[in-house]
Amino acid sequence: MTLRSMITTLFLFSLVPTVAAQTPRPDRSMRGDTTVVTIPAGRLWGPQRAAVEVVRVGGTRDGEPFGMITAVAALPDGGVVIFDAKGVNGAVAWVFDANGQHERRIGRQGAGPGEYRFCSDCLVSNADGSIGFLDHDNRRIMTYDGRGVLRNTAVLSDRIGYGLPPQFLPGPAGSYYARLETTPRPRTPITDPQEYDRFGFVQISEQGTILDTLRPPRSLVAVPARSLLEPRTLWYPLRDGRVAVGASDQLHILLDGPRKSPRSPLLIEGTTRRIPYSSEERAVFRAIWAYSNKYRRGPNSGQSPLPTEPPALKPVFRDFGTDHEGKIFLQLHSTAVRAPASMLEMAPVMREGGGQMPPAPRLEYLEPPLFAAFGPDGTYFGAVLFPVNAVKVSFTAGFAWGLLKDADGQDVLVKYALPDMGRKP
Repeated sequence: MTLRSMITTLFLFSLVPTVAAQTPRPDRSMRGDTTVVTIPAGRLWGPQRAAVEVVRVGGTRDGEPFGMITAVAALPDGGVVIFDAKGVNGAVAWVFDANGQHERRIGRQGAGPGEYRFCSDCLVSNADGSIGFLDHDNRRIMTYDGRGVLRNTAVLSDRIGYGLPPQFLPGPAGSYYARLETTPRPRTPITDPQEYDRFGFVQISEQGTILDTLRPPRSLVAVPARSLLEPRTLWYPLRDGRVAVGASDQLHILLDGPRKSPRSPLLIEGTTRRIPYSSEERAVFRAIWAYSNKYRRGPNSGQSPLPTEPPALKPVFRDFGTDHEGKIFLQLHSTAVRAPASMLEMAPVMREGGGQMPPAPRLEYLEPPLFAAFGPDGTYFGAVLFPVNAVKVSFTAGFAWGLLKDADGQDVLVKYALPDMGRKP
């Protein structure tokens, strides 16, 4: 599958007259064969409702704290599966039920059948309760059933499963999406956004059959981004087989399926509101970028120098997410706050060839995770805000599980209720 026709449609919308929709809903219209859902500014940018904490888990049932959680995936029954890369006895995947009670361990560390070595943001939860696991080091995808029993193993080629996150996403029933390197890395230095653009996705079955290939769309942004803080084209495949794509400097998200898909395209749009980077944020980014250009982005790094000056305005959104009901969670940029001290710990950075570098500036201002929730038909449910120390958030029907850093810097799992978002659209 390519996104050429999808992107062409997105560009041509400004040339196609709006036709009155046949549905009485005032927020919907038709442009050609595309349903357009327009979110009124007063609703989209209204008060942000806070996620409500309902369960907190501080470690295993043996009383051991978590070591380093690198993946979190909410389960359709309200539970959660996590990967602790530094468990007491090595790397381990744990399943907790909807009440946060420890249920079972999945697999174990190793290279044998059903075993794993490492996982970072590479767990997915399927609608049937099964769990997908992308094992980077063993180069395979494993599927465990709801009881934690290995169901299938698919071996990966060297081009699949690498790249910037997310490397692994849930697909339509019985399949996954994994990052695919579509172009070789250039020999000349490239920017971070260009590095993102080298990767697409491959849709792969549990058994390892390649079902489809999705290549990056053409850029929708007029000025190429020099850093990941600037507007760029973001796109991800969704659980239902559609692909969401849009320019991050506006709310203009097109959802479309492969050619001959029975579902017509859907466009979600609304009033654009970009908030500024604060003077404190800009000062910190300026210092971090200067340090990176001096110590990390030399001729052999393969990366272009970062700009000397951060942008004035933030993009509108920064990421996509979904839940098991097909809701779409668009992660918006938010107003940054001073980060808790527990989130500012940094490991020493070593030079190439040995020797420790001078201490790096720390990102002292962070954006609390803020998500706008939409139904699969574009219905807008509102925006929900999480604490600033929530570093990973995964959604299921009416709830979300997040990874927090507590006051001591310890990993903690928290389950949240999502206000007014629990109903099926």
